Amino acid sequence: VIFDTSSHELVFQNQLLSLGTTLPSTLLYGIGEDSAPLLRDMDNKKHTLWAQGAYYEQGQGINLYGAHPFYLNIESAGGSKSNGVLLMNSNAMDIMLTKDTLPT
Repeated sequence: VIFDTSSHELVFQNQLLSLGTTLPSTLLYGIGEDSAPLLRDMDNKKHTLWAQGAYYEQGQGINLYGAHPFYLNIESAGGSKSNGVLLMNSNAMDIMLTKDTLPT
């Protein structure tokens, strides 16, 4: 199973989408631009993705920044199985990494 949401609640409301997935291992890489190591710490760490900035040319504001919420999960140290997920969204995003299921 690549994206298992069976033990997590799905919340879909006006201006809020909340979902959870169970990963096959804690070898998680990526999520967004950060000065931390590429291998993500799974001990209740929150990653906030919000990109905003403007370049003004002839009075027009153009957003220069973007967040690229992609993660790669490697299922074993040998690297024989892996999967990647792109969480495409144009809004701000909080990603919580935990070894346990979060309470609802």
